[in-house]
Amino acid sequence: MKLYDAHIHLQDDKLSSTLESDLQECRKNGIETWICAGTIPEDWAKIQKLQKQIFGLIPAYGLHPWFIQNDFDSWKEELRSSLSDSSALVGEIGLDAQVEKKKQKQVDIFLYQWDLALKLDRPVIIHCRKAYEELRELIKKEGSPGQGFLLHSYSGSKEQIEEFVRLGAYFSVGGNITSPTNKKAKLNAQSIPDERILIETDAPFMGPYVEGVKWEGANRPQNLLVVFRELAKLKKKEESKLSSQLEINFNKFLNLTLE
Repeated sequence: MKLYDAHIHLQDDKLSSTLESDLQECRKNGIETWICAGTIPEDWAKIQKLQKQIFGLIPAYGLHPWFIQNDFDSWKEELRSSLSDSSALVGEIGLDAQVEKKKQKQVDIFLYQWDLALKLDRPVIIHCRKAYEELRELIKKEGSPGQGFLLHSYSGSKEQIEEFVRLGAYFSVGGNITSPTNKKAKLNAQSIPDERILIETDAPFMGPYVEGVKWEGANRPQNLLVVFRELAKLKKKEESKLSSQLEINFNKFLNLTLE
């Protein structure tokens, strides 16, 4: 059984001290591929270094809406340079209505990066919170990359799922579906079409619940297995069949050929 982490931050310092042993544990459980999402220019350089060290790391480069207030010199040039790697995705980019930042600046920075993805025909990883309607309208107006885009840790409504599918969306679910009280996340996971769903850890963030108890400390890459097993229960699928579908989805999203 192979599993693929559609959204993780392996470059984060919270993972550095245990990263080697964490990835060894992952590989024992069939987790051998990770989309590693950068959020600021400093991240991009770290990911480029890790890519040379970790087989199965797929890089993604973007400026996250939480950090648009920072004064990054020449970030656009750095981003274009990072994306010269043809294996790289664009992301993590997005819109976040719960962060007190200039709304128009968020939109402008999102659209700059979205336009890069369109020109390069790269998949995109999107962070969205409380801004799904605006995001949908922007994508309808601008068009989507040929390989589509991933709404990571999807938190929109059940009704919006089909609207985003028509625009080319994939959806990843993570530790929030393991929460005993997060009924919305569980319902969304059940409602996402089988051919459009992926799984993620978002490590070191968004730790899962394990046997009803919230994970303490930094979330770990090997916790993808916890998310996977919960999704199998929610979808009422055999784990072998679900893992096969997730592998198809992951490779289709990245335009990779199944071995």
